[in-house]
Amino acid sequence: MASPAPTRVSTGDDGRFEIAIRKSAFLSKYGHRFQDYWKSLTIAASAKGFGPAWIALTEAELQKELTLGLVQDSRIEGLIVDSQGQPVKGAF
Repeated sequence: MASPAPTRVSTGDDGRFEIAIRKSAFLSKYGHRFQDYWKSLTIAASAKGFGPAWIALTEAELQKELTLGLVQDSRIEGLIVDSQGQPVKGAF
């Protein structure tokens, strides 16, 4: 039987979300040397057609309501050059 996930995420039709962090599951999965990792998290969101959004949170901030704003994807065009100003082929 698999151990329970350390987090549970649910979203509603209105875009509101809730993340529940189970400290005991986190400790059983990652061990006591990581016992405080759950207190400092980065939360990310993405959706098709939008760029991602993320925020780093501390334990105190985890109790507050927050908003992640996704922006519509947009194309950025430019030129990649090396230190001599020459175009770099195949870079990504």
